[in-house]
Amino acid sequence: VLVPRDGEAAGPGDFVSVIIYGPAEVAVASLIAAGERVTVAEGGSVRALRRVEVDGVQLAEAAPSLGVALEDGDSDGNGRIWVMVNPQ
Repeated sequence: VLVPRDGEAAGPGDFVSVIIYGPAEVAVASLIAAGERVTVAEGGSVRALRRVEVDGVQLAEAAPSLGVALEDGDSDGNGRIWVMVNPQ
């Protein structure tokens, strides 16, 4: 996970934080509840894995999981939340 820098893109020679496991603050693309598994959304933010019901069984979409939301996210997509990064 590349940690966001207040809306500025990293330029040549800039240092960035790279998180491969552990807590990281990330931008959210949609409403996310604490405990939900998240994946990468368009634009580099995160979104909750989509769920569908098949014959009464709840299934998560078959997308790579970035980790688990540690807090609730906002619904306008402009906020950030903490995620426990644990790629699967």
